[in-house]
Amino acid sequence: MRSQDATTLPDKVVQMINTKPSTAIRRNYNSMSELCKRSGEPVYLTKNGEGDLVVMSIEAFARREDEGRNPGGIG
Repeated sequence: MRSQDATTLPDKVVQMINTKPSTAIRRNYNSMSELCKRSGEPVYLTKNGEGDLVVMSIEAFARREDEGRNPGGIG
């Protein structure tokens, strides 16, 4: 199966992906923190144009951890 890059994904999906260069977190931590908290979604950081790290708010992380332990909210 061939993987899709951002150029082949539907517009709705592409708009939901937050991608920033790694320098963004070094140069403006507060802005990056606000983006993570406001969106509630991971922000993908790139280094030299390649994926490198993913950052998210602690609330989003906790929510994903809970969802992973209790898929579908059952129990």
